[in-house]
This record gives sequence, C-alpha cells and structure tokens, in this order.
Amino acid sequence: MYMNNGISTTIVSVLGGIALLISNASLALQSKATSTVATQAEQVQAMNKQRVDSAPYSSNRVKRNSKKMSVLKDRTRVRFKVKFKRGLGIANSDVKWSVRPVSGKGTQLKRGREATMRLKPGKYVVSLRIGDFKKTQNVTVKRSRNSVQTIPVSAKIGIVKASSNFANVASSDVKWTITNSKGTVVSRTSGKDLKRIVQAGSYKVAATYKGNKKGRNVTVANGRVGKTTIHMPTGSVKFRAFKGNGTKQPLMEKAAWTIYDARGKSVSASSKNNFRVTLFPGKYSVVVKTRGKKQKKTFNIQSGRNSDVVLHL
Repeated sequence: MYMNNGISTTIVSVLGGIALLISNASLALQSKATSTVATQAEQVQAMNKQRVDSAPYSSNRVKRNSKKMSVLKDRTRVRFKVKFKRGLGIANSDVKWSVRPVSGKGTQLKRGREATMRLKPGKYVVSLRIGDFKKTQNVTVKRSRNSVQTIPVSAKIGIVKASSNFANVASSDVKWTITNSKGTVVSRTSGKDLKRIVQAGSYKVAATYKGNKKGRNVTVANGRVGKTTIHMPTGSVKFRAFKGNGTKQPLMEKAAWTIYDARGKSVSASSKNNFRVTLFPGKYSVVVKTRGKKQKKTFNIQSGRNSDVVLHL
C-alpha cells in the first residue's frame, strides 16, 4: 500500500519535470521564432530602403531627370539639310556642318547631308563645307517643343578634274592650285592628278613641278565635272647599273645616284640601280657612288622622248 503511493508520487514528480522541460523548450522556440521574425523584418525594411535609395526615381535622380527634361523643353529640334545635284559621288563624310550662336560659345559639329541638333531659340551662324566649297549664313531658330524646324541650305557645286603627264614622278613633287575668277586661291594640294569639289564657276588650274608651272582654264557647271589636262614639255630617262666586267649582270651593291641640271643644281636622287625619272628638256649629268668609286655621265632630255642611261661599275 505504501509502496504504491511512493511509486505514484515518483511518477507524478517525473511527469511534472517532463512537463516543465516541454514548457521551457516551447518558450525557447517561441522566443527564437520571435527573434527570427524580427530579424527578417529588419532585413526586409533595410532592403526596401536600399531599393528606394538606388531606384531610378529616387529624389536625386528625379531632380536630375527633371532638370534634363527642362533643358530639352527649352530647346528646339533643328534639322539642317543641304541640297545639291546628285551624281558627283559625294559621300556623307564629305559634308561638314558647324553651328554656333551669334553671341557666345558652344559650337556643334556634324557630318552628313542632313544634320539634326537641339538648339535654344536664337540666332546662329551656320557654316557648310563640302570639299573646297564653303558657305556661311545666319539663321534664326524659333521656339518649338513638338515640331522640327528644317533649315535648307543650297549648294551649287561641281568637280574640277585635271590629269597630267607626270607618270614617273613622286606625287608630292607635283603641286596644284585652283584659282577662282576673282584671283583667290580656293585649293592647294599635291599629286600626279587633281580632283576637287568646288563651287560652280570658272577657274584656272595650275600645276608646278621642279619650279616649272603651267596652267589651264576650266569651267565647272552646277552638278557637273569640269575636266582639263596639264601637259608639260618633259622627257623620261631610265637609269640602269651593271657590273663593270663587260657582262649584263645587274649591279647588286647599293649605290647613290644624284642628277644635276646644266647649272649644277641637284634635281633628283635615288639609291636604286634601276629607276626612271621625268625631267624637263635640257642637258643633265648623273653622278654615281658605290664601293668607294665614283662615276659621272652626261645626257640630254628631249620633250616627249624616252632615253636610257647605262653605267658599268
């Protein structure tokens, strides 16, 4: 009887301890869950704050975008358009625009037959350049937020093209000038032949080679090509060097060639042992140096004739 009561008391005590442990564990889990929920809530709040701070519509960006939109609203979309006859092979890269305010700075540069810009209302200086053609005019940009203001610029242009008989000369040795009817030089360039875009009109095309100058008149119509030919009284001479053993073996050693005119002035030079030179009619001499040796030979140039100068070294 007493034993059963003792066992019962023990069982009750054990059960009570177990209940207490379960209760404490439950409280611990609730506390941890509450802490986790709080932490997650703080993380979500921080993430939301970060999104707001970095969003494209945050206060700073909204201000910048508003300012940018305000600037654009104050400007007019302007399209500059040049009109010229086609068929001349003029590329968009050949057409250059320069637009600047009449008072103040801020020049804008564009390329192409059409150039679109956003400009404040006011007066501007527009400069157009196509090759050697230049045109400048003043324009007024009106206030317009929605429509595009088109400003046309006309260009009466053509091409002047000249060929020459400078076949065996360096391109840099031939200098060209194009002079308009007022006596103003509108173009300077170099090369064996000439091709330039100019304003329609009458010109004098001149070529200078080795101090000798010759010119021809040419007319360039609007949208057309004006052609001419510059032919100077020149002759060609071919220089060759062979070994001095009586054979036709080409000289392989490097040699220094210098050509002099009748006054003793150097007019051309080369380090090759087989080359051709174009010269004006007259008497000349050539001096060749190689392996410590020196040899000189005189020759004549006749207009329109080709000749040979052969040396054995």
